[in-house]
Amino acid sequence: EMQECPICMDGFDADTTDESTLPILLGGCRGHYFHRGCLDHPQMFKNGCLICPSCKKHYGVRTGIQPSGTMAISGPDDQTRCSGFQCGSYTIQYQFPSGIQREGMPEPGNPYSGTMRIAFIPATDEGTKIMKMHKIAFQRGLMFRVDTSITTGRRNTTVWGSVHHKTNLYGGVAAHGFPDDSYFERVKAELAGIGVTEDDIS
Repeated sequence: EMQECPICMDGFDADTTDESTLPILLGGCRGHYFHRGCLDHPQMFKNGCLICPSCKKHYGVRTGIQPSGTMAISGPDDQTRCSGFQCGSYTIQYQFPSGIQREGMPEPGNPYSGTMRIAFIPATDEGTKIMKMHKIAFQRGLMFRVDTSITTGRRNTTVWGSVHHKTNLYGGVAAHGFPDDSYFERVKAELAGIGVTEDDIS
């Protein structure tokens, strides 16, 4: 039911002759209407796609401004096992050299520091899907960004994005490791939040 546009909070006028205030229904959502002018605003497409403000459904492919780097996946290695799993694990190694910030980063033209990170994913059927989704998120520039580190306070450095990784094979949640019974569900929700789902690997 149309009541008001969730973006500008103004109501809809069925008799309007102003095209910018015409109600638009996003096809993949459940009854979410917006003013045409609100959806056409450049800020709505700043990530390379349109994200419904009501249900967060992505229209198009979201991309990010990730520093230049590499993602190397090895395994599954039966000698490397995540605590609580009887199978081998995938090891992901991210390498980011230091560089100069480009447009869209916090301070374009200024230097930023790089990083190296290692993460682990159990090689179950579900873990294999998540590994593939991680790869897609990286390719779309959504895994890392240049920002201020919340752990060290260092500015203009390469930091994780919004998708949590397991950097230890054991130690549980407190050590960013396993076991963690809800990790798969949480990380799938985080990936979906940046527009990466199982549909992208099918």
